[in-house]
Amino acid sequence: MFSYVMTRISSTSMILDKVCLVHFKYSPEICSNLENHTDIKISVERLSTNYQLGHTLIQTVPAVLLACFVGPWSDHYGRKFPAMIAILGMTAGTLGSAVCAYYMDTRVEYYFIPAIFTGAFGGVVCLLAFFYSYASDVTP
Repeated sequence: MFSYVMTRISSTSMILDKVCLVHFKYSPEICSNLENHTDIKISVERLSTNYQLGHTLIQTVPAVLLACFVGPWSDHYGRKFPAMIAILGMTAGTLGSAVCAYYMDTRVEYYFIPAIFTGAFGGVVCLLAFFYSYASDVTP
């Protein structure tokens, strides 16, 4: 969970930088000094917030729908396999995010692709559901 939170914090900064540099095509000097350019900062933050919202929705909506079916399935067949699948999806999403961060000259929309893996494999939503279900199973 700690690594997931750290990834989310750094992704916000990456999205801001990509929107400023690639989408609006401002110079690196302006993008690194947005505090002095309030009108540019407002437009960059507005668009970055929309991208961050889209990224979060892509990660969570499929995971919530999947959790509705996988939760009861794991009650009967076990929690190990679905938890490993969720961890695999989160790992693929993190690796894809690292690739997006490495190529800063690409558009921010490419950052949605790794989010698809995280959401389709259950992500944090299913992982937390499995952990809580396991805790309720072993608690007397």
